[in-house]
Amino acid sequence: MKVRTRLALALVGLLLLSACASPRNPQTSAMLTAVQRDVCATIPSPTMRDPDSLSGENAMGWVLRLTCDYSASPPHLMARVPGTPERERAARLLHDGLRAAGWDASYQNFTGADYDALGKGSVANFAQCHHTDPRYERMAALPFSNVVADLGSGTPVQILMAHYESKLNASQDPDPDNHSRPVIGANDGASGVGLLLEFARVAAAHPPTGTLRILLVDGEDGFEDCHPLAGSIYYARGLSTAQRSDIGGVHLLDMVGDRNAHFCFAYNEMDLFTRWKEAARNVSVPAVSGAAQCGVYDDHTAFTDLGMPGIDLIDFAGNEFPSYWHTTGDTPDRLAASRLEEVGRVLVELFL
Repeated sequence: MKVRTRLALALVGLLLLSACASPRNPQTSAMLTAVQRDVCATIPSPTMRDPDSLSGENAMGWVLRLTCDYSASPPHLMARVPGTPERERAARLLHDGLRAAGWDASYQNFTGADYDALGKGSVANFAQCHHTDPRYERMAALPFSNVVADLGSGTPVQILMAHYESKLNASQDPDPDNHSRPVIGANDGASGVGLLLEFARVAAAHPPTGTLRILLVDGEDGFEDCHPLAGSIYYARGLSTAQRSDIGGVHLLDMVGDRNAHFCFAYNEMDLFTRWKEAARNVSVPAVSGAAQCGVYDDHTAFTDLGMPGIDLIDFAGNEFPSYWHTTGDTPDRLAASRLEEVGRVLVELFL
């Protein structure tokens, strides 16, 4: 969940009202609607190619591999909820994909209890699930896994990040019957993940000065499930003072695949905002070069709370998320390879 600043207090209330008896390992595929199951059956299994430049089709291919189970007959959509086999499968897919692209990839595993022991910074008021809360036992036992991959060495370290899990409950769905169904999370946040996997392929041929680090975090969407920004907080709070000082920027991609996206930037250093806008102008991507400032709690917040420079490119202009945000409608047919390629061109201009 990306939390708009002006609704912070209202969402704290939602925390206390959310369902508290969710199973640890919900069988998310069995909970999908018939319409959701049909979407993947109409989209061919992706063929990944190896062009010299960044490919939006390849980025979309990664999104499809994360959101569609092509081993089923017919293929159907697949959520990536923490505590499920589907989430574990996604972590392996991303880890192995980054290693195959030539990056030094590893897992950072932790539990909900490990996360609970940490400070939460500016999202502390959202972490309302304490030992007396019926939800606490499930949250504390949840296994999480960040996927971290480096290219190059030395400083500065530029972190490119997205979250790869999806939300347990479609809490914003207009149909109350869908509130207990999972969010597929094609745009939120498989779109950013798919783009970073394709960027990893291209970047491997252009060794950076310093270190490029791809950080794919788990558990971001836990605002209503007792673990807001779980993966990013666990990663950021585990950095030493020296490691924090080595970071030149944390660059978050969230909901970057919608063909009709209305982007804005949340950031804590003007230099990052200026660099992104300039890069977008250089490669003629007006959807990014024209993006204004906005305020939102998101994975970058875990870093900016600790004084590290961070910026979030997100589909949230005008303080409005896409209409299907946190509903059962966040499916891959909402996305466009051309949009992913546009944002990818900005990444290439910035970092390669």
